[in-house]
Amino acid sequence: MARIFIDGFESGGDDLWDAENNATVVSSAGLDMDGDYCLDLNSNTEYIQKNNIANDEMYIAFLYRHTSTSYLKNIIDFRNGATILGVLKCAAIGGVLSVYSGQWSLLDTGSKALAADTTYLIEVHFKLADAGGRWEIKVDSIQDIDFTGDTKPDANTQFDKTTLGATNPYAYFDNFIMDDAAWIGDTKIQAVVPTGAGATTGWTPSAGANYECVDERPASDADYVSINTNDITDTYAAGNLVGVVGAVKCVQVQSRMRTDGAPTPTNLKLVVRSGGTDYLSGDKVVPASEKSLWNIWETDPYDAAAWTEADVNAMEIGVKSAA
Repeated sequence: MARIFIDGFESGGDDLWDAENNATVVSSAGLDMDGDYCLDLNSNTEYIQKNNIANDEMYIAFLYRHTSTSYLKNIIDFRNGATILGVLKCAAIGGVLSVYSGQWSLLDTGSKALAADTTYLIEVHFKLADAGGRWEIKVDSIQDIDFTGDTKPDANTQFDKTTLGATNPYAYFDNFIMDDAAWIGDTKIQAVVPTGAGATTGWTPSAGANYECVDERPASDADYVSINTNDITDTYAAGNLVGVVGAVKCVQVQSRMRTDGAPTPTNLKLVVRSGGTDYLSGDKVVPASEKSLWNIWETDPYDAAAWTEADVNAMEIGVKSAA
């Protein structure tokens, strides 16, 4: 496997995540972040949390910009349930990074001073183990911490949650990427949103054209498309990638959904249409309240080759109802 989860917060919201406390998504204007939006955890107890498949090793990258040098700040931690197994922190004095086993057992400290109101690319490699544990931290692609040893504070052998913030974060985050196999590098996340009708227009719009009901950023629940029949597809033409695109690592399709009453379809399949064929995700259970469902295609399903910029510009995206 490789890419596990990505969020550039370009939907204008944070509902790809599983838990949060007072987290907000704000305009990135003036913050030296990427795209139009970024995550704001600019208080003492704000956090956002992602549940992941239980694992003992992960690579993570994100943009980070703290705004205060008055507190020891939790940047990211790895948890099993509510138990914190490892934390990356930033010191109040000097702004250097440090890694911990559990919440408070210091393992190693870096040398790079992170200034306030400055944006950095942070890359993390964490492996939970006894003698073979690992913490590696890169700042702007340069290694700052390289610890090998016991990173396991208790009997837990895997983590199943990843948290940004929680204790004095006072920071902005952007372009969050999880990979279970390799370093991520300086990777950007672009939003490609519906711009026109696709090959199949099977759902019912609340008003106007189907694509016009699902093209807002941030999402609006005032207009929508709906269906009460299984196996109906709605696809949309989408905008193009912009700027210099060196390589496309994956395509993630996401859709904000909910059920109403006792519907016939209770699942959703996300759709990417490439080479004239619809390719479907597995079933995603549609919740009773609004939530974004998502699926990653690491390669173009049409030819199983790496996505190209032309592939992405030509694809359609959409949804299919399922029992």
